[in-house]
Amino acid sequence: MSSTNGVGTPIAFSELEVEPFLTTVVRSSSDGVIGTTVDGIIVFWNEAAERLYGYREDEMLGREYAILFPPGHPRDRSRLLKQLASGTTVLNYETERLHKDGTHVAVSITVSPVIGADGVVLGLSSIAHDLTLHNLQVNDLRETHQLAEERLSMLETLHRAAPAGLGFMDRDFRVLHLNSMLAGLIGSTVEEQVGRKVAEQIPEIWPEIEPVLRHVIDDDEAVLNVEVARAIGAGGVRHSLASYYPVHLHDEVIGIGVVTLD
Repeated sequence: MSSTNGVGTPIAFSELEVEPFLTTVVRSSSDGVIGTTVDGIIVFWNEAAERLYGYREDEMLGREYAILFPPGHPRDRSRLLKQLASGTTVLNYETERLHKDGTHVAVSITVSPVIGADGVVLGLSSIAHDLTLHNLQVNDLRETHQLAEERLSMLETLHRAAPAGLGFMDRDFRVLHLNSMLAGLIGSTVEEQVGRKVAEQIPEIWPEIEPVLRHVIDDDEAVLNVEVARAIGAGGVRHSLASYYPVHLHDEVIGIGVVTLD
């Protein structure tokens, strides 16, 4: 088996000194790699572990790994050791470790038993991935989602309580949302109107408002204060004032917003 040295020259893996090569790979890892004896004494500490926990290698070699356990995590070590004793690798175990400055570091840890040629467990290998940035991003997303829900709830409340008819239709002039005020002006209910096209709802005035709606879509321009008159009851006429404006998503017109005053 062979590889290249980056310039196209084959290199036989057999020519590499395996142990120094593997040691270099582990030391160069971007994740914190710690090797301990079965008793938890640290015998290996790479540079990423130094960046993650704040301790230099010479400060940690010969010390107990338990120094990294925050107060309140007494079962953490015993739980891991119990799983490892059965020969099971602990994968992506999310927990916290203690930084040299006393702060807690969120990490995802994979712990594996180091087994000798005779099958005896010689020690433990712990690989820790820093979750700080990941957790910050998750929290930011959670806060953004909560803020969006709060704003949506507020808008829905205003939408329902507004003393004007409010609605939204897509580019095919199908009503996707409207409040009870607008449904009442049409002479129907919200449930009866959602999903229907405007031409089906108010066929008697569709020829009058269709050119207005197409102008809003095609020219990306609002049309304000359009007088609309609809026949109601026995010879009655209902007058309203409607404004139509383009609704955008990523600079694309996705539909039309409607504001109607009786």
